[in-house]
Formats: sequence, structure tokens, C-alpha cells
Amino acid sequence: DSACVGYANIGQKKVVGISIGGSPGTPRYVSLLQYTPKTYNPADFVTLYPVLIFFPGYGTASALPPFGIDPCRLIYDQPTSLPGKIAENKFRDSVFSDGKWYHYIVLSFQYNTYNYPSDFPSASSVDSVIDYVLANYRADPARVYLTGMSSGANIVVEYGGNSVARAQRVAAISVSSTCSQVGVFPNSTSAGANIASGRLATRFISCTSDGTCPHTSTQNWVTNINANSPNPPAELITLNGSAGALACEGFTHNSWNKLYDSSFRSAGMNLFEWNIQFSRNATVPVLLEGYTVRLINGKVVFTWSTSKEINASSFGIEKAGVNQQFSEIGSIKSAGNSTIKNQYNFIDEKPFTGINYYRLVQKDADNNKHYFETRKIINVAKGKISVIVFPNPVSDEVTLFFSTKNVQRVTYSLINVNGKVVKTKAGIYSEGSTGITINTSNLPKGVYFLRTVGEDFIDIQKLLKQ
Repeated sequence: DSACVGYANIGQKKVVGISIGGSPGTPRYVSLLQYTPKTYNPADFVTLYPVLIFFPGYGTASALPPFGIDPCRLIYDQPTSLPGKIAENKFRDSVFSDGKWYHYIVLSFQYNTYNYPSDFPSASSVDSVIDYVLANYRADPARVYLTGMSSGANIVVEYGGNSVARAQRVAAISVSSTCSQVGVFPNSTSAGANIASGRLATRFISCTSDGTCPHTSTQNWVTNINANSPNPPAELITLNGSAGALACEGFTHNSWNKLYDSSFRSAGMNLFEWNIQFSRNATVPVLLEGYTVRLINGKVVFTWSTSKEINASSFGIEKAGVNQQFSEIGSIKSAGNSTIKNQYNFIDEKPFTGINYYRLVQKDADNNKHYFETRKIINVAKGKISVIVFPNPVSDEVTLFFSTKNVQRVTYSLINVNGKVVKTKAGIYSEGSTGITINTSNLPKGVYFLRTVGEDFIDIQKLLKQ
């Protein structure tokens, strides 16, 4: 867990250096806060989790001074937001439905700017966010939920109303204090009909006296959607007055304090209980058992296996350099329908010099894509340095890459300037390149030394913690 000013522990991991949507030089989304349940294991390819994707208000944009790219802004701007609730330990990730417990992943994204109508996150950029989530987390594609407040609410409802296909990509949306209007750019006059036709569950909330985004904007969305006989109907929660269960709290634009409050219920359900009712028919056609990516003799070797395949078509292998713009470098036909173990492999003969990002993409017969975890590989010319530390300087985490000629025991130690070992770990590692991620978020700023010792090598590198 990481800290932000005023919060010793926000209960979320700060993730910076992401590049999602927009153009390679100007990404639309630049950082995020990551909440995962205690039971979450990224190496567990069987268990999937519902995921709630949060889009914040205008005040969090990285282009606004003075902080720039800083996921803590998602809390500083409005502590009553969803990430603020998590930071203040006012969030429960578990809900019980249909005889089982569900545990939410919550991912809150910082965008670079929101300047309507010339420069703001588009529906296609939200597709990129969903792609990123499904590629990097054990998220259930049948239970992807979008939520947003103020400008973030605009982003969410504009995505749902953009097309029937986009409305059908997510299971439900919740919108707090939106300014967006049906029939006003970027929404077409059929935006509400798209949501209705896509059978997208919607929950809207706003205050009647909102002086920033008029309550009529929210009312018109609900009216327009419900005029098209949706199943389920759009839900409207109206806040009014200054006291009672349906009070406008603090200031009249702030309806999100109620929306993200687990004790606030409408029709007997809080947001998290309401979401979980809805899912899409997005059965993952492949159960992945193993998935490794290693650098061996200058080549990157993919190995993966499946224990079950339903209506599967093929596997794609995608690769990116430092810009993290992925493109497919290979495709392998899958077994299709199988309940026995199937083994696959692929070799990239020409990895980039330096950092390489790889991800495995499973494609089913209906042309749907399912992304598995992104892996990093550092390729160093033969005979050159066998240990690389990336990034340096470091903020929240650093990855230690090392190459070995054979199976051996390797130990790393992170040492402060006083010679004290603050982190250490040892393990047995196979031949080839290995990457180990080290959490540095709880370390004081300053200079450290990272010592890596194997059976036939020793390396010491200076590391600057910002």
C-alpha cells in the first residue's frame, strides 16, 4: 500500500508511467490507483473478479497545476470520491449474491485533461482503458462496471450512449452529477436508445439544487433511456434539501458522497450490491494453467498451457517497446474445444534491445479478445551487463532484471546509505532472464544500493528513491 499527503495508508497501489488512449506521445490516461482484494493473486489464471472502473472529476486532471501526474490527486480533489472512501477505510469490497461472495477490484484512472468541447476523453479512450484492465488484471469480462463523478460521469454516460456495441461491452454504469446531455456533442439524439437497446443497467444520482451541472441533465438522460422501454429501466436517485437520507451534503454538486457510501441504499441496495446483479454473457473460453515469458540465448520464449477451451480460435502474441504501443507479432491456432491439457509455445527471434513488453491475447470464434497479464523482458547484448534496474530514479516500485546461464540461487538486498539492509529476498531461478518487482513505496526518499548475488556473479547498483 502507498501513502499520500495526509494519508499514511490509502489502501491502494499508486501506478504511474502508464500510457493509455490518445497518441503515443500524448496518452489520455497517465496514472491510476489500484485496489485489489486480499484474496487477489495475479498468477491465478482461474479466479476472476468483478471490476469497478472509476473516472474522476475535472480537478484531478494531470494538466492542472501544481502537481501534474499524481494518482493521489484522485483523493485530494474530493475525499468523498470512491478512491477517497477506500483511503479512509470506508469501503467494503465484498458482496453476497446468488449464493456466493464477490470481491471487487477497483481501478481509478487519472486523465491528462478535460477541456470540453475541444479536448476531453472520448469513448474510444474508454475502450482503451477497458482493454488495459482486461489485459493486466484478473478481471471478469462479464462483470465490468463503469462509474464516474462530474466530468468523469460525462465520460461514463457518453461511452454507454455512443453505440449499442459499447453499451453491451460493460454490465452496468453509475453516474453522479453529470453535465452531459442527450443530443449535445458528443452525444447523438439516439444516445439513450443505444443504452436501452444494449440493455445496459444505469444508476443516475444528482441534487435538485446542483449549480454546476443542472439536475435536469440527469433527468433528461433517465427520461430518454426509459422512453425506449429498456430492460432494466434507468434508475434515478434525486437528492434534495440539507437534511435526511436524501440530503445534498457539503455542496450541491456532491452527489458522489452518497453514491459511493456503502451504507446508502436505493431500492434496498448500495452501488456495489446493485452492480453485481448485472453481468454479460462473456464466458472466458479458455482456462489458462501456466504462462511464462523468458529470455534465453537472445530469444524470448513464450510457454503457456490450457486445461479447458470452449469456442476458442487462436492465440495472438503482442509486443511493445518503451512506448507500450502493442502490435501483434504472431498467432497460433488453438485447440478450439477441449477439456484436456494443451501446451503452446512461441519464440520471438528478434526482441528489441532494452525493454520489451509482451502480452498474450486469446481470440474466440466470435472475434472477442481476452487479454492475459503483460510481461516485461530486458534484452541485453551478449557479454554485456547481466543485471539491469528499471526505472531509476524510482518512486513506488522498481524491477530488477538479471540473466543467468544456468539454474541457480540468486539473492537481492536493498541497502540504505547507513549500510542497513531494508529489503532482501532469495530464490532459485531458471536459465535465462528473470524480472523481480520490488515495492519501494514505503521507503524514505534517498540513495540506496541494490546488491544482486548469484552463484557466478555479483552486482551492485546505486538506486535513487524519489
